[in-house]
Order: sequence, then C-alpha cells, then structure tokens
Amino acid sequence: MTTHTDYVDGTYKNPAAVLKDYARFEVWKAKIDFGYLAGIAADVIQAITIPAGTFVYNAWLQVENVCTANANVDLGYGSDSDYWGAAMPVDATGIVTHRKFETGGGIIERSHLANVPLYFATADTIDIVPTKNDNGVASIAAGVIYVCALLIRKV
Repeated sequence: MTTHTDYVDGTYKNPAAVLKDYARFEVWKAKIDFGYLAGIAADVIQAITIPAGTFVYNAWLQVENVCTANANVDLGYGSDSDYWGAAMPVDATGIVTHRKFETGGGIIERSHLANVPLYFATADTIDIVPTKNDNGVASIAAGVIYVCALLIRKV
C-alpha cells in the first residue's frame, strides 16, 4: 500500500522535499591560552560568538594544560555570566561541565541542572570569567583550556 501526504497547497510530494528549514548540530571550540593573557583578573573573555537564531544545547570546558592552582572560572553569556557553570575548576586536566567534572579518577557531580537548549534571537558570545579561588584571588597566569559548545543551527 502506498502512502501519500496531501498538503494544503494541493501538492503531493515527499515531506522532506518541501521542508525549507533544516537543523544541524555543531560543536564549536575556542582555545584560551592564559599564558598569553598574563594574569587576567575577573575580566570577561569572549570565547565563542553565537550567531542570531541559534540554540546552544550545552557548553563546557576542556582543560588541556593545567591552569594556576585553585583556578576557577564562570561559564556563561552576556545576560548570565554563570549560566553553564559557576566557579568551575580549571586546575586539573579533563572535561568540566556544569553537571560534572570528569578526570581519570572518576566523575564528581557539580549540580543537577537539566540540559535545556538556550535560544539566542540576537548574536551574543559565550564568555568565561576568572573567579576568586580558595585564596580569594581571581587571577589565572598559566594554562590552556577550550571553551566548547553544542549548537543547533538552521541551514
């Protein structure tokens, strides 16, 4: 038995042939080398520019080279500087998310936030901001991290 779809405009086509908007998942990464930024303190670092009309499903950090001892950063965007994570540790290699910190030693739960896509109607940036560490210092003098984001975009 053959199935067809009768559209309002009277056409009989494959639904995919008449669909005009497609969504694509993309992972974007930005390298942040604190060695070049030399001891920034509580400055906003605009890591990834998000185009208008984009959903960000999640954002996380990948620590490639260990940062200054007890270093932490907030991960967010213009209106909410710690939307994806507050005081995220970057002083050990691994993947750091708002929900967990993964290392060779296991997974440490960070919070219980659900992954809810965030829609950007206008262009914005994903930012990191160094936060005060255990010693009350908001400065990172060394280390390399990647700011990563899973985007859902129309093509």
